[in-house]
Amino acid sequence: MTMTQFDTDLRALAAKATTRYPGEQARIERGLLLALNGHVELLPNGTATVRSGKDAEVVYRLTGARGCDCQDAQRHEGAVCKHAWARALVKKAARPRVAYRATYHGEPGQAIRDEQLRVWFQSDATDQMTRLYDADQPDLHLHGRMDLAAAQSVADLANATLQAIALGQRAPGGLAC
Repeated sequence: MTMTQFDTDLRALAAKATTRYPGEQARIERGLLLALNGHVELLPNGTATVRSGKDAEVVYRLTGARGCDCQDAQRHEGAVCKHAWARALVKKAARPRVAYRATYHGEPGQAIRDEQLRVWFQSDATDQMTRLYDADQPDLHLHGRMDLAAAQSVADLANATLQAIALGQRAPGGLAC
């Protein structure tokens, strides 16, 4: 995922959270700024640290869903502080999407699992996205993960290039070796 896509995802998640929790808009927006500016570090043990937006020397530690050691979290027990919103946005935006080459009702395209673990089919012919449900499973046939296929394609090109260099030939794509 590119940084531009990550930023776009953060903004979309923040907009969705603001719609769902309108009373939290100010904290969500401040959390978004922290997330966009790279102040959030997700740790392997499930906790996170969030650097203060005002003082880079101050780092807040988050444990659990709302456990932040900032003053706002201590003063407003039960409320979600901006640091917790920042962590939630980054955690959700960082969740991987998985895409597969697939056919649905015999039509070629991609099956995509999104951040909310929903499955979509995008037709190659029309680019139309269709949400799929459990009942659609018998009609969906997966043909390989696209990220793995892309990696294999790069490896194949690299091997072909190395082979061409060894033989003194032109590399794939017409590059002189």
